[in-house]
Amino acid sequence: MDGTDERAFAGFVADLLARHQRLDVLVNTVGGFAGGDLASTSLAEWRRILDLNLTSAVIGCRTVLPAMRAARRGRIVNVASRAVVPPLGGFIAYTVSKSAVIALTQALAQEERPHGIAVNAVLPSTMDTPPIAGPCPTPTAPTGSAPTRSPTSSRTSPRTARPPCRARAWPCDCLC
Repeated sequence: MDGTDERAFAGFVADLLARHQRLDVLVNTVGGFAGGDLASTSLAEWRRILDLNLTSAVIGCRTVLPAMRAARRGRIVNVASRAVVPPLGGFIAYTVSKSAVIALTQALAQEERPHGIAVNAVLPSTMDTPPIAGPCPTPTAPTGSAPTRSPTSSRTSPRTARPPCRARAWPCDCLC
């Protein structure tokens, strides 16, 4: 199913409700990455990344809200990114789209709380995926910086740098 296609998502949810008569949780995991500063990011690439990361989350949330509101309960988990907190340059479309997912999550949590629906986000750090692995160098420790060890990796990374891209998993922050 294409998570950026509202009609396809609606059909998926309708089928799910027909089979199970309830919908308790939505986890929005559709997403994509593209590097590049604003000057070098084409409008087509900008739209593609916003569609993958933000529009898919909006479509997912909008589609499940009627069933969750009717049940007066539900949980929505959006996947944002620790890499955009604070926002950094070099991958502007990704940064803007994942930052918008955080804002969507915070605003939607306020709107849906009276309906018994909790909306949260997880913010995973850099993960070893093919689009990320190639162009992302392993950071080096600045002079005088003590490396720290991730609980999910035997690798070390400096406190002031982002984790190496070749790590299998890095800790998640949770926006609850």
